[in-house]
Amino acid sequence: MPIYRLAPLDLFDPRWILSREPGIAYVRASSLEDARRIVSDHFCPVDPAREPGGAPTPWCDESLVVAELVSDPRARDWGPPGLILVEPLTPTLGRPAPPPRRRA
Repeated sequence: MPIYRLAPLDLFDPRWILSREPGIAYVRASSLEDARRIVSDHFCPVDPAREPGGAPTPWCDESLVVAELVSDPRARDWGPPGLILVEPLTPTLGRPAPPPRRRA
């Protein structure tokens, strides 16, 4: 089963309020659509798209999350579908850098 890497692009978009702390997600899934759904279910326990007139979570929006097939030979492509790993984001990946600490 393929492994996909999903990484947030624009964390300043207000739709990210729907997601818990996002990170770079590696997920085993049969398709890219399934990978987005698995990650969305993990980070967004309440999906407004399931409500009438609700917008999809940011993980399902191609303009907010880049998704790619992992081609690393170390990645095991066998096993059940699901989230494999979440890497924390660094400031260079969209979040502003924290303010410098002041020394007393």
